[in-house]
Amino acid sequence: MLRSAATASVRIFGSYKPQVSLHLQQTRSIVNVASRPSDLVGNTPLIDLQKILKSRGVDVSNGVKLYGKLESLGPCSSVKDRLGRSMIDDAEAKGLLTPGESVLVEPTSGNTGIALAFIARERGYKCIL
Repeated sequence: MLRSAATASVRIFGSYKPQVSLHLQQTRSIVNVASRPSDLVGNTPLIDLQKILKSRGVDVSNGVKLYGKLESLGPCSSVKDRLGRSMIDDAEAKGLLTPGESVLVEPTSGNTGIALAFIARERGYKCIL
């Protein structure tokens, strides 16, 4: 059995191959295999931050919990992954996009643009940043 606190992820960019993320914590392992990279958006791991509360003198005897989301472990390493997927999901639901025909245009080269390009590639849309 693996005993590790390390986190590892394998990212496959620019292809339609599934992404695999493997997170190991002590004796517990979580393997998340997706058929589409966008399926991994929003499934970022949580980390327990109780030690931070205690080190700051916060009384946690009443059950107060503090968790942090590790968005940097998402497919595009940003919280903007969620925004990019949401924008495309919404346009698809409204029938505004056609794979192979629609071109997405976004005036950014930042994380939102990266997320849009990532999802667009996967779903068959052209994207201009």
